[in-house]
Amino acid sequence: MSASDQHPGDTVGPFADEWTTVACPECGAQAEIEARSQVAATSGWVELLKIRCLFRHWFLLPEELV
Repeated sequence: MSASDQHPGDTVGPFADEWTTVACPECGAQAEIEARSQVAATSGWVELLKIRCLFRHWFLLPEELV
């Protein structure tokens, strides 16, 4: 991820070159976690993950749904 792809609040882990993968919620294919950010919610902070799969589906989901 380049600096131009980042948004305020996004964080990149200490091993940005390492991929963290999960299953795509739509098709089940391997998906990469591209970005993490936190947003304020009524019950406190929620961590959001941007994921994109091999078939180019992408989602912005709360971490607990991944």
